[in-house]
Amino acid sequence: MEFKSNVIINNKYKIVSEIGKGASAVVYLGYDLLNNKNVALKIQNQKDEFSNMDKRFKLEANTLLNLNHQNIVDTYDYFTWNNRRVIVMEYLDGKTLEKYIREKQYLSSKEVATFAIEILEGLDHVHQNGIMHRDLKPANITITVDNKLKLMDFGIIQTSINQELTRQASIIGTIQYLAPEIFKGEKSSPPSEMFSIGVLLYRMSTGVLPFKGISHEDTAKKILNDDPLPPTNINKMLDLELEKIILKLLQKDYYNRYQTARETINALKDYLINREQYKINQSTKFLQDRQVIENNNQTLSKSKQKIKKKKAKEIKLINYLLFFIVIFLILALIMIPIFI
Repeated sequence: MEFKSNVIINNKYKIVSEIGKGASAVVYLGYDLLNNKNVALKIQNQKDEFSNMDKRFKLEANTLLNLNHQNIVDTYDYFTWNNRRVIVMEYLDGKTLEKYIREKQYLSSKEVATFAIEILEGLDHVHQNGIMHRDLKPANITITVDNKLKLMDFGIIQTSINQELTRQASIIGTIQYLAPEIFKGEKSSPPSEMFSIGVLLYRMSTGVLPFKGISHEDTAKKILNDDPLPPTNINKMLDLELEKIILKLLQKDYYNRYQTARETINALKDYLINREQYKINQSTKFLQDRQVIENNNQTLSKSKQKIKKKKAKEIKLINYLLFFIVIFLILALIMIPIFI
């Protein structure tokens, strides 16, 4: 059931317009009548307390209410209305990272690293609360109008209390972003989420996915067996140090990857520091080289001036000699008839 505009929910929230819909819920732009601000209303399609989808919706709401971080969408309220569960969230005015990548094709090395750090800061908070997001992809990350990145869509999270839901379900998540071990039946973990981050960084750096088959099964085989093409083969401007971080995140064996979001953040911060130091060193070297060139040019200019002065003196001397020779010849011509 879809709700029309101007419907008042729970005597507090007014539906403005539909934003999007999924299998379990419809998201509306709403207006908080008490606090006078826009909100996002995620309204469950149908309520069935015995279904996994209903349990997941309830789990998502309770989980989001306990998360508070600047890089995670805020959740304000949760209640049941008209026999449907409703989650009231922060309305994010901006664009998804997916749309941003499509517009730019690929991002600069610095932008990739700074965006990744923001995403990972939010993810680190999620992991610290014992939660796995399990659907990390550009479409689930919003860039707000003030240029902050926020994680959203926690509809298929995994926590320590929903392991039974996970066991009952098939592989959950967006295939192209899943780690190899997930296809082997292992549960999501921080290292498996780091693989998803690696796919995300690869996509931001190149505009394409590292593993993409003609079907879900073919994509899964590529993730399990194929090595990704080095991103610098696609984007020649990508820094090699950043490429190393991306390829480490995409290692097949999870123990060869960065193990946590915090470890990955530290690697990216070190890269940015080294990158800036490299730029400073290159700038200093450029200035030093330019000074050497200027000094050489000045020396060369002085040398040319000396040579020029020397040649001028030589020409002047030759002119004097020629003058005296001419005078001598003239005098000789005058004196010869006298002696004859």
